[in-house]
Amino acid sequence: GHVNPAVTTALFILGKISFIHSLLYCVAQTLGAACGAGIMYIVHSEAINAFDGGVRAISGPNATGIIFASFPQPYLSNTGAFIDQMAGTSLIGLFVGFCCEPKNQIPRNLMPVLFGIIATTISICCGLNMGSPVNPASDFGGRIFASSVGYGVQLFT
Repeated sequence: GHVNPAVTTALFILGKISFIHSLLYCVAQTLGAACGAGIMYIVHSEAINAFDGGVRAISGPNATGIIFASFPQPYLSNTGAFIDQMAGTSLIGLFVGFCCEPKNQIPRNLMPVLFGIIATTISICCGLNMGSPVNPASDFGGRIFASSVGYGVQLFT
């Protein structure tokens, strides 16, 4: 399976899955990411409260919103952010497509390891500008959850 709506969309465009399946996958992926953010919040709520004093913010010296979603660095323009995300997400799509192509004869039991290495490498390489939100589900799902625990709609601006 896959947990990235960008990969799901690519599979739909390539005709590998139907529109309904792609829509359901994207919703499930985003809800799964929101649940993951909720678990992280529960696990780290005491540390978050100790750090931000209960004031949920996405900017400033005690901001904790970056735990749940990615935000551009102050120097990054909208164009730079778009290019950054297109490059990272495209690389993930390219490598997933390469690994899944039967002609490449990559053993199925090796694919999860390769996907993990690929995702980690791309996240490390592309993480400086925006914190590596190369998975739209994890970014949007995290924002949905965080908005429900006091970060408000400022997460969506």
